[in-house]
Amino acid sequence: MRIKQALLFWFFWLLVTPAFAACNATVPYVFTNGAVADATQVNANYNAITSGMSTNCAGSGVNSDITSLNALSTPLTPSQGGSAVYYGGTSGGTANAQTIASTTPTGFVLFPGQTIQFIPGSTNTGAMTLAVNAGVATNVYKQTPAGVVPLAGGEVVTGATTSATYDGTEFVLGAYNVWADGPATSVASATTTDIGAGASHNISITGTTTITSLGSSASVSLPRYDVCFSGALTLTYNATSLILPGSATITTAAGDCMVARYGGSGNWTVESYSRKTGLPLVAPAAVGVGYGQSWQNPSRGIGTTYTNSTGVPIQVAASVIVGNNGNSYLVVGGVNVAHVSERAQALRN
Repeated sequence: MRIKQALLFWFFWLLVTPAFAACNATVPYVFTNGAVADATQVNANYNAITSGMSTNCAGSGVNSDITSLNALSTPLTPSQGGSAVYYGGTSGGTANAQTIASTTPTGFVLFPGQTIQFIPGSTNTGAMTLAVNAGVATNVYKQTPAGVVPLAGGEVVTGATTSATYDGTEFVLGAYNVWADGPATSVASATTTDIGAGASHNISITGTTTITSLGSSASVSLPRYDVCFSGALTLTYNATSLILPGSATITTAAGDCMVARYGGSGNWTVESYSRKTGLPLVAPAAVGVGYGQSWQNPSRGIGTTYTNSTGVPIQVAASVIVGNNGNSYLVVGGVNVAHVSERAQALRN
């Protein structure tokens, strides 16, 4: 009788005790005061409870059998095992003041380490802010070798999934390699054209002002900069601070490009220079002339125009070959050969 009373007390306790984490079971028999419960009813309720607990309750300790958490009013924090990453869908607002109306899960706040993933509705054209859940418009920065800096334009692209992490002061874009060139950044030519102050390592120099220095704010740890010119200007050679191919001053042309390496303390070395025309920057040196030999034409210069015996202008692009009759042949582009009326000696002058 005492065992039956204990079981009855246990069943009544389960019925009146609130269920936690949806850990519940439905029993087939409900006992009332004064009623006699037989063993079949007691065993049926016992089996229903044990079966329900096995099906609906998570195991103790570190759980591996939880498949869902329903009706959470407050998302789990990272310290509770929740995620610090929120998804915001497609952003609204304007290109440089973008907004995210809501997040999944809900409850995003500006807290260090919180990350928002979203699909930009616009491509930024300059410095940008981001406001989440109608919150404060917060600056968005990017990583550079010198630390985080404001966006310059083109870093957040329409339709391209983007993530930004709040660092306590601003959002910082993730996975952005500014030192792997980055978006083209225009820098106006000046006596000191500080290309390191640009927002990327992909520099377009505008204007025609003579350049004697490329500045001293560039990165020493990631020193290579790709530079192109939009017009004609003079790069002034300096044996220490601006070392140029051929150890000579260069006159640029629109479309010319170069690779410059920063050595610190305002010292630069231009490792390579490419003319848009494809012609070499420095003409090859002259060699001796004789029957069957070839020589270069530095006096006329690679890229100059020479008129052949039929009056057709031909651009000097390679070498002159001397024939056995004393006449010369102009090799154009290393392939096409055109007879010219002057002798090799005349070409030298």
